[in-house]
Amino acid sequence: MIRGYRKPLVVATPKIGLKHSAYVSNVEEFSSDHKFLPIIVDNFGNQSIGQSQGVIFCSGQIFLEISKQIENFKKETNKVNFTLIRIEELAPFPEKEIMDIIKKNNFSKDTKFYWIQEESMNMGCFTYSAPHLRRIMKNLGLKENEVVYIGRDAQCGANGCLDDHKQETAKLIEKIKNLISSSN
Repeated sequence: MIRGYRKPLVVATPKIGLKHSAYVSNVEEFSSDHKFLPIIVDNFGNQSIGQSQGVIFCSGQIFLEISKQIENFKKETNKVNFTLIRIEELAPFPEKEIMDIIKKNNFSKDTKFYWIQEESMNMGCFTYSAPHLRRIMKNLGLKENEVVYIGRDAQCGANGCLDDHKQETAKLIEKIKNLISSSN
């Protein structure tokens, strides 16, 4: 609205993204001092330099479930030490921003990197993002590290059955819980 020209805004979000408190911005964030963030970084646990036990990449609403599971485990054990990188802009891929975060945190070669998505492997952002993430790892000298996929197996179409979808979602949540608890 401030510019002399209009540019369309396309928001690709499920309905939950319209009302959930995690998606709400303060009025100050709409001022000219703020700008769109292509990635949002959440640190959970003791973030001493290079001590993160894992870096989780995700895009979309799955971050709500990941954050919830990490917070629940943190309340139970107080041993959580993850960095969650939410990719808010896929094109152009925010390679520079991700490289800056990885450099800043000085992750060790033992740090595990994960991509979590709710969609099946061949329908979500993983197949698009994985080559970019591999290039980032290689450029930072972390070429031994691979981005591990956590999500639904590849499928040829939507499941179509609500009960099956709920079972698959429960399995995904269990995988997230196992990841968090086994890394600590």
